[in-house]
Amino acid sequence: MAEISLIEEPDQFNPIDLLRSTILKVAFGDRPNSNFTKQTSTNPPAEVLMEIREQLSQQRVKYIVSSYQLNGNEVDKFSIYLDELLQIYPPPLIELALVETLVDQWSRVPMLRGIEFLTQSHNKLKAWESQPIVSTITPAQFQQIAGLDPTPVFGSTELPPTRPIMRPS
Repeated sequence: MAEISLIEEPDQFNPIDLLRSTILKVAFGDRPNSNFTKQTSTNPPAEVLMEIREQLSQQRVKYIVSSYQLNGNEVDKFSIYLDELLQIYPPPLIELALVETLVDQWSRVPMLRGIEFLTQSHNKLKAWESQPIVSTITPAQFQQIAGLDPTPVFGSTELPPTRPIMRPS
């Protein structure tokens, strides 16, 4: 079977292609250290669904990074640091920290990128460990900035807030 690669370029990002390639990778091999074999059932096992969800969550984080070229000139170091964060924090929380850091850095020219950017995002994540997570952006603003569905980050909201949640003084 030909190797299937996940899309890295933001201008080529297609959620349907991503889902299709992720399902194929997980269901038919191409998984490190896996004893999973092709299933004949129409319902994939729960472990496969969990792995697909995890891969999609991580791909969302990587999409934000690639969309804004946040890795800068330090691609390898940035990738290692990001992988470490993905082992520690849930991907939706990392998504929020990346977007919040983007908003904080928006007016800076040139915009902060690379390890420095990721360090600032990591500092937000550390701060949220010891205090409530208070976002400065709405789900609609998150969607506009990230180009992604805000539901995994903000949860399902029937009535979205009419204004951003402000940081405590």
